[in-house]
Amino acid sequence: MKFWSKLATWKKVLLVLALLLVLLTTVLVSLAARWWLHFGFGQGKQICIPQGTQTILFTTLASIRAIRTGADGGLEEVSVRMAGRKRLVSPLLPSSCIPGTDNSIPLLDWEKRPALSKRLTEFPCPDWSYLWQLHLNSLETHLVMRTEGVIDALHAFNCLDGRFMAYNWDFAGGGWGVKVPTIFSLTEATFSTIQDPTKLDRGLILLGEQDYVGIGYDAQSGRSDEMYSERPGYLSRRGEKVADNVYDILGVTPDLERVFFVKHESQASGATVSALWTYLPNEGTTQRLMEWKGDRLRVTGNSKRFGFLETEKADQRDQCVIVGAHILDVNGQAIQHFRLEKPIRPTGRFWSYDWSPDWGVIAYFDESDVVIQSLEGVILGRFRIFRLSDVMDYYRSKRKEN
Repeated sequence: MKFWSKLATWKKVLLVLALLLVLLTTVLVSLAARWWLHFGFGQGKQICIPQGTQTILFTTLASIRAIRTGADGGLEEVSVRMAGRKRLVSPLLPSSCIPGTDNSIPLLDWEKRPALSKRLTEFPCPDWSYLWQLHLNSLETHLVMRTEGVIDALHAFNCLDGRFMAYNWDFAGGGWGVKVPTIFSLTEATFSTIQDPTKLDRGLILLGEQDYVGIGYDAQSGRSDEMYSERPGYLSRRGEKVADNVYDILGVTPDLERVFFVKHESQASGATVSALWTYLPNEGTTQRLMEWKGDRLRVTGNSKRFGFLETEKADQRDQCVIVGAHILDVNGQAIQHFRLEKPIRPTGRFWSYDWSPDWGVIAYFDESDVVIQSLEGVILGRFRIFRLSDVMDYYRSKRKEN
């Protein structure tokens, strides 16, 4: 106090201002660091509930984790370790996947290379695609192989006897490359391409050794952009046309007896509506179920029911509001309709939520948490996205990489 009393008034003012400046700088740095950590490590990237399971997988910038029912009946979080993996960013989860009989699913990873053409010099292109196998029972992973190209599994597909079908980007010709339908074997670590004119970003369902369903299109002469067209194609089984005006494949029952697809139908008024249809591979017939306005079609493990979320558009692009869920039998007859008293507004982009008609839960990102709630709207658990260990592991890996 004697020191302070001896100071001149102008010195006291300067000292107070200096202390306030230090305090303000500390606060701003703390806020910036908190924002940066939240932006980098506190946001979720993807959520996936493999159909017919009670395992929720989700990824952040640098980690892949799982939520499942523990021994006490409550939900618990478990880390998924990818031994020997050197990539700093988390792998890609399949967006809609039915596991195989061994209860495993593929995980996707890739490195980047310099662009092949001047047109792409500012954007490095993905090159080697790493295919991992994740066993859902043990949550253990192992590297299966790497392929020249990039596997794109952001569509509906199923695993069958250790195999699944997805598009593989082929950059051999340079430029943007083309997508080729490919069958991958997780057990044999092999892949084989199919020469079939399938459309971009649509489901591929594997029915047998060389038996599959996709979406084909009739190429028009002089159209160089045909593969990028958004017009409907046709349902294709081994390259043969099954149904016209098909826009998307949404899934398949585990017993492979029904493939769900969306068909565009012209009305007398001239308008076009989307309708949900099924294709019965054993009979070679199709069946119309209903007009389609749903999201996230999911099937049950016993192949007896399917369901979808009822959503509305949010104000922000690529985001939506979940207002309910429908569960039906495979002939489209309503069984249950859940209407949420408090609608869900997931944060993040398109793959920020998923659900399970088997388990009866919806999982979604909510700001800083992963939230699991029942279809009736009861919150079953919340799990923090941010973990300090992820930050430390990330920078340890970064040091080793450099």
